[in-house]
Formats: sequence, structure tokens, C-alpha cells
Amino acid sequence: MNEDNLHIQSGMQLPENYFDQFKKKLMNRVELEEYAPNKETFIVPEKYFEKSKQAILKATTKKTKTRMFSFVRYAVASVFTALILSSVWMYTSHNENNNVHFSDLTSAEIQGYFSDIYIEDKSYLIVEESEDVHLDNFLVGDIQSFGNIDSYLSEYDYRLDEY
Repeated sequence: MNEDNLHIQSGMQLPENYFDQFKKKLMNRVELEEYAPNKETFIVPEKYFEKSKQAILKATTKKTKTRMFSFVRYAVASVFTALILSSVWMYTSHNENNNVHFSDLTSAEIQGYFSDIYIEDKSYLIVEESEDVHLDNFLVGDIQSFGNIDSYLSEYDYRLDEY
């Protein structure tokens, strides 16, 4: 490249004798404009600016969805809440009734409780001892009555007291 040649050719060129006729053309144009009537050449339609404001607002504003809370959601939520509260209430009231403190018991209730446990323990031992007895040839006849059975059981009761 030649650095000394800085002449740049542009794509624009003026026609020959352009500036010679320029003054004539300009004066003709000015004369025509002086004789032209002063009218507005552009007409704006009626209520254009009122409608344009509405159109601009429609185009620029976003419509937000308004959420409507339906009655069904509230009804379902209230049913679940009532169900949970009633189950908690039933659970606490049931547990409060079952809590018995030792100070609330009478001495007769305590003795009855221990006697029931004592009888249950004795029956356990009787069952263990009766397993040793073979009842294959043991027949209960009409001769034995409830009195005999009671005396038989009291004999075992006597033996259990010894242990």
C-alpha cells in the first residue's frame, strides 16, 4: 500500500454545472411557496388523542389475574381443622380419664387389686403343678361334687402358702 496516496474516492459525485443553476432553482421554489395558500395539509381525525391515550394504556399495561378464593378451599380447610382439633380433644380427654393417682385410691380398692393379683398368681402355680399330674385315667364321676372339688383345690392352696 502506498501511504502517500491518501486520496479516497467516494461514491458521491455532483453533476456538472450544479452550482451554476442552483440559485435559479432556489428562487423559483421560494416564489412558489409565497403564492401557495396557507392551509394545513395534514388533518387529524376527531378524538384522535383521546383514543390514542386509551390505546397506549392498553398496550403498555399488563393485565394481572385476580385470584378468586373459592368457597370450597375454605370449606375443606375448616373441615380438616375441625377434624384435627376434635381428635386432639378426644385424645386428651380420654387420657385424662385414665390417669389414676395413688392418692385417689381407697384402701379397699388397693386390697382388692392385690388380692386379684394373688389369686392370678396362685392359679398360675396350680396350672404348673397340674401339668405334672397325668389325667389319662382320671374319671370324674357323679360321686364327686363341687364340695370335693373345692376341698381338693383348697389343698393345693394350702401347699402354695408353704412355698
